[in-house]
Amino acid sequence: MNVYSDIMSRVLVTTKTEYLSCLLRYHKVGSKSVRYEPVLYFGRDIPDSGGHIFGGAVKLQRLYEHFPVSQEKCNILYLVSSSQPPYTDILIQKAKKRGVKIVWNQNGVSYPASEPQKWNKINKDYKKRIHKADYVIYQSLFCKSSADEFLGVFEGPQSIIYNCVDTGFFTPSKNPDISRPLTLLLGGNQYRKYRLETALYTIAKIKQEIPDVRLIVTGTVAWDGKRKDSCMKEVQQVIQHLGITKNVEFTGKYSQKDAPDLYSRADILLHTKWRDPCPGLVIEAMSCGLPIIYSKSGGLPELVADDAGIGIPAKGDWDSIDPPDPELLCNAVLQVAQKLDWYSQNARRLAVTKFDLKDFISSHEKIFKEILEL
Repeated sequence: MNVYSDIMSRVLVTTKTEYLSCLLRYHKVGSKSVRYEPVLYFGRDIPDSGGHIFGGAVKLQRLYEHFPVSQEKCNILYLVSSSQPPYTDILIQKAKKRGVKIVWNQNGVSYPASEPQKWNKINKDYKKRIHKADYVIYQSLFCKSSADEFLGVFEGPQSIIYNCVDTGFFTPSKNPDISRPLTLLLGGNQYRKYRLETALYTIAKIKQEIPDVRLIVTGTVAWDGKRKDSCMKEVQQVIQHLGITKNVEFTGKYSQKDAPDLYSRADILLHTKWRDPCPGLVIEAMSCGLPIIYSKSGGLPELVADDAGIGIPAKGDWDSIDPPDPELLCNAVLQVAQKLDWYSQNARRLAVTKFDLKDFISSHEKIFKEILEL
């Protein structure tokens, strides 16, 4: 049983105060060489690569695999804005009291177009927490600029560290299926209706040129608090209306362990999200040799070079979303398909040179050493 699970098991027989007091106990040690060795705590359970995990929790999984983690002996509390543990404010308070350093990883902000009813509350919590950190990591320049605008400029030490990929595990298929039709992948979870509908309309347009084109759709299909079956019913109606029933496949959730096999089934990643801060699935896809067709907004222009995919210009502002035009997406897909091998090789090269896991870990090692020696 891991530490977090053990704590949770005691909640039933302790008061809330007793439960919180057992978090973030910092045991001082005499040797500086030991004291300066980073020991992390995330305040939450981190599943292994075989579990279903996505978003900001993926980077926690990477850190969990490369650094010592202990609730009892931690000297660094590492928090990710998009994947926070229960009682985050209490954890931060305890960390401050115990002398535990706080690293805050800011993944993005909320805004009126994304969360009309609660974006202000979400950002208020972000703002309260980020300014209590000893060090802030932004996952893209876009993340920093949007955080500066909505949360206020953080004055302490900070850096940009893009999401990473294990390029030795996420690799192009050694035995690609050359007989399959052109196949596109819409990855992640489908929690925004426009993302999925944009992809479906794009496939319908591509089908006019390539009748057997395929689209693989992953993850949970659910948005706006609706039931999954209700959302799927809406989707099926659109699919039938467009006449692409035989062109679309839904695969459901997938784990990091299974992701490379999933990517190997596709030729191109279709990423339709507007102003995505720094999507890990784009980096993973490139590492597997998939060119990226994407909305040229958010952090995507920082991630995808011109020879690794094609971005579709985006307008819009914080109050309105501008989904990429299916016609333009279609044209971009057809263009990439003409030089698929060239784009694929460049995508893989970019992932290896810019987003490799070893550089991600090395950057964190330097930060941890810096803040522990303050």
